[in-house]
Amino acid sequence: KAETGEPRRQTLREALAPFEAALSVDSENAVAHYTLGLIHELLDAPDRAAEHRQHYQRYKADDNARSQAVQRARLR
Repeated sequence: KAETGEPRRQTLREALAPFEAALSVDSENAVAHYTLGLIHELLDAPDRAAEHRQHYQRYKADDNARSQAVQRARLR
């Protein structure tokens, strides 16, 4: 059964720590930024959520660039 109310908020606050720790090691960790954005959204912290979404967009892998690089490498 899914938690609701304050127990859920406490679980979400506890979930922040490992992702924040990941960012202390690698500030460009796109997965950590993405997940922190989701958690902050669920905690009704839209400014923090937007900040992490912005970082995620900046640091996520560019799938198009990756596929172009693979195609070029295969042509060599």
